[in-house]
Amino acid sequence: PECLLTDGYYSYKMDMWGVGCVFFEVMSLFPLFPGTDEVDQIRKIHAIIGTPPQDVLQKFQRNASHMDFNFQPQEGTGFARLIPHASAELQELIVRLLAYNPDDRLSARQAL
Repeated sequence: PECLLTDGYYSYKMDMWGVGCVFFEVMSLFPLFPGTDEVDQIRKIHAIIGTPPQDVLQKFQRNASHMDFNFQPQEGTGFARLIPHASAELQELIVRLLAYNPDDRLSARQAL
């Protein structure tokens, strides 16, 4: 989400988000967040993960000038219903790779 919500803020944690998306798509055989534009993509992320706490959004907003951060609070549906055939361990790995807050996201070493 930080790629969509900020003006170029980038760290290796964004790569780990990408790994989580690809891993999910290999397991499900369909795209996880097929948005048509930035706002639609964020809506799709929120529909599954939920709207993050205000402090996480404020952290992103410090590095953004192009996005409105007035998101309606939303509970996400989660990943389990999308990949019910996946083991609990795999579902947990995907959840931890796709943590909204990059500070909570796994590193490559942790994921291994």
